[in-house]
Amino acid sequence: MSLTAFLNDLFEHGRVATTAAELTLEDQQSALGVLREFEHHDRANWPAGLPEFSEQVGLWAAIVLYSACHFVVERDADPGVLKRALQATCPLSSTTSAYYSADLTLRFLTDVIRLARAAAEADPLVEMLVTFAARWPLSSVGVRGLGRVDEALIMQDACLVQAYVDRIIRKSDVARLSDRQVRNAVQASLGLYPDLSPAISAEIERLASEEPGP
Repeated sequence: MSLTAFLNDLFEHGRVATTAAELTLEDQQSALGVLREFEHHDRANWPAGLPEFSEQVGLWAAIVLYSACHFVVERDADPGVLKRALQATCPLSSTTSAYYSADLTLRFLTDVIRLARAAAEADPLVEMLVTFAARWPLSSVGVRGLGRVDEALIMQDACLVQAYVDRIIRKSDVARLSDRQVRNAVQASLGLYPDLSPAISAEIERLASEEPGP
């Protein structure tokens, strides 16, 4: 399956399975067109004021996800190849634009990790994917076992904060509430309706009770 076909299937049906194929320059250029079109339509689902979409980052993330899916399917493939892909430095990695642009495809990373764990929880592939996911907190909400993640960049952008909070609530990811700034944003979003997410509300209350008094 080519990268272009993979992205079309991903965006239309949410499927993350793939098979091996050589990534040609022509295929990457075609895939970039798919990313541009999806981002154009997907942007309408976000609040106004989004960071700029970086095509370079978007394509990089798409290739990483494509490679990860291949290794989930081909379990006997050389893990060193995926390790190099997952450890590669992302363009513009220390910007809100990178978080937004990579999320176009990395939001499906949770499904890839779920499939990898279902096949073999103790496989080194799972550990590599989880380590990678921890570097992309916006896209990895709901993935267990990440430990503490760095949300500083997310909290610099109001649009990313709202998307992050919505995902935490939707997926009941109580582990993300350990950061007080994130916790306050989640609590503000729930407002007068804590029953919308009982697990989140209960964890917020528990953490508040453990905080030292004035």
